[in-house]
Amino acid sequence: MEYVLENCANGAESAKEAQEGGADRVELCAGIPEGGTTPSLGEIRLARRLLTHTRLHVIIRPRGGDFCYSSEELEAMITDIDVARKEGADGVVFGALQSNGRIDMGAMHKLMGAALW
Repeated sequence: MEYVLENCANGAESAKEAQEGGADRVELCAGIPEGGTTPSLGEIRLARRLLTHTRLHVIIRPRGGDFCYSSEELEAMITDIDVARKEGADGVVFGALQSNGRIDMGAMHKLMGAALW
């Protein structure tokens, strides 16, 4: 059986340590105590430079709390996806829910459309 080792990193230095420890993929986050939020441009850029053979995925989440996003938050998330792409991320990680706990398919289609590269 072949396994893929993914590590959740709270910054570029943590991402580098994950690579040195054998991670195949890093999920770069800020605000881990809040459940993970989108890292800064500087952290994304530095992580991309430091990760030479480990895939970089960036969490796209504008805030902690629930996953029910306003249209303005979705707009910001789409911009963050574009920034991650331009900075060389290999992928992004996101999710969106309705207030009843069901997947917000409308929001997910918008985000998935932005994430195609």
